[in-house]
Amino acid sequence: MAAVGLSQAVRSTPAGALPASMVPHPREELFSVLVVDDHPLLREAIAARLAQMGAGTVHEAATVAEARARATATGPCDLAILDLGLPDGSGIELVTELRSHGWPRVVVLASSDDPYAVRSAFQAGAQAYLLKSASPVVVTDGVRRVLEGGGSLRAA
Repeated sequence: MAAVGLSQAVRSTPAGALPASMVPHPREELFSVLVVDDHPLLREAIAARLAQMGAGTVHEAATVAEARARATATGPCDLAILDLGLPDGSGIELVTELRSHGWPRVVVLASSDDPYAVRSAFQAGAQAYLLKSASPVVVTDGVRRVLEGGGSLRAA
């Protein structure tokens, strides 16, 4: 830890330096994550938020094929956050694959709250089902709860 300016502590991460007020609970520091969404702006925004939360490594993918390639190359990350509506395949199948390959935590971030999709995501092994229309605070809190080992979570 280094002091900067008027005793403002910062923590260096691969994503840069964070003010002490933004350094997350130690349990969440330097976790690795895979973000899968076909919308670049949303994917980058999620990656930036995760870096603020303490993610040491954030991998990104826009398709099921890219996600599979990244998952194979990196091995299981601490967390995967993915959309269900991907251009080349099923997000539900991707949840199942990731969980069967040892990924400990999967959060679905979807645009629909269709009960069938929610049930399918949890049956496939997701720990949380969050809506893209939810506030950043709700999504951040949901991700934090999953990282802390919380049970199944559905939030709008």
